[in-house]
Amino acid sequence: MRWPFFRSLLYPLTALLVALAVVPVALVGFGFFSSNREQIATLEKQYLTRQAVGFARELELFFVDTVGRLEGLSQALAASATDSLPMDRVPAILAEVVKANRNVLMLRLLDRQGNGQFVQGRPFPAGAEELLNPLLARAFQEGLASRPVREDLVSLPGEPPVVVVSFPVLGHRGEVLGVLQGVVSLAGMSERLGEEAARGVVVDVVDRRGRILFSSEGDRLGRDASQHPLV
Repeated sequence: MRWPFFRSLLYPLTALLVALAVVPVALVGFGFFSSNREQIATLEKQYLTRQAVGFARELELFFVDTVGRLEGLSQALAASATDSLPMDRVPAILAEVVKANRNVLMLRLLDRQGNGQFVQGRPFPAGAEELLNPLLARAFQEGLASRPVREDLVSLPGEPPVVVVSFPVLGHRGEVLGVLQGVVSLAGMSERLGEEAARGVVVDVVDRRGRILFSSEGDRLGRDASQHPLV
């Protein structure tokens, strides 16, 4: 009567076989989910990296299309000048640039005495000129010393931030004939940041010193991000 003995071994052996079958499956399943999480995290990082590169390219093109175009205009004016600025043709030239680019809010060309022509795309909000005039005045003095100026982030009441730029217009002998100045709206970039924020993505644009110039979260503007590992 050996049956009871074999029967007594049947349950442990069955449990052992089940355990041997389940444990590898469980380990494989755990490895699959762990690997899957890592792959998802990697894909998310790759996606965000591509998004950041794409947005940086958009920002670069924006500045090329606005600030870069104004710098090119100052060089073109210098090339066409002799001993003085072509003030008779300036209003039409400035108006054409402002009309072609809605981000250029104001453009003016001043001679060495501070006299000249200006074109404004639309009126500034109340209080804006009081903030801009000192910046433009200081930039004009820098321009007379052959130094270009770019104020990257200027906050105006009731307006998106603006960039204030100023470029000296040089004569053929390197002398300063005048200064070209412009005020460029960053409304387009603010709208793009808003689109990213709607997707739940936090986007910061920092300058060379690590200061946050633009952000999809308004309370981050002006903060120092220089110690952030991604900066």
